[in-house]
Amino acid sequence: MAIRKAEKVIQLRRDTRPLDARIDEYLADARAEGLLSKTVKFYEAVLRKQKGSLLDYCKDQGVSQLPKIDADFLQGWKTWLHERPAYPMHPGDEPRTGQLSKQTKATYVRTVKTFLKWAKKEGYAPNVPDLDEVKVPKVPEEPYDVLTKRRG
Repeated sequence: MAIRKAEKVIQLRRDTRPLDARIDEYLADARAEGLLSKTVKFYEAVLRKQKGSLLDYCKDQGVSQLPKIDADFLQGWKTWLHERPAYPMHPGDEPRTGQLSKQTKATYVRTVKTFLKWAKKEGYAPNVPDLDEVKVPKVPEEPYDVLTKRRG
């Protein structure tokens, strides 16, 4: 058992794979676990493809590997996410202005927490804090009108 722990510590120090490769690995694991294709595509969008993705913030901060993600990094990412502008147009919606909605931010935070929990469990993210301390923004429950497909 002590040998395995020592091997894991050595592996952590030598983990030089780029963050993008770890995201690929995570998405492959999600597919293997049987998550719906739509869910995996959403995870990929939040982690890598959409404006405001985790990878966008990492590039802005010069972070290219998981071991560099720590509590200060996560707090900075949440602040950065809070300042992101809303997507100007969603299919079927009216144009939007202002910041991302609380619901969007909460979904992003949950998705990134899930990814980082996976990375920590795999031994790739030793500096990630206890993710239970990373709070998901509260989203008030709004009634949904099924006829107009609008909230409120």
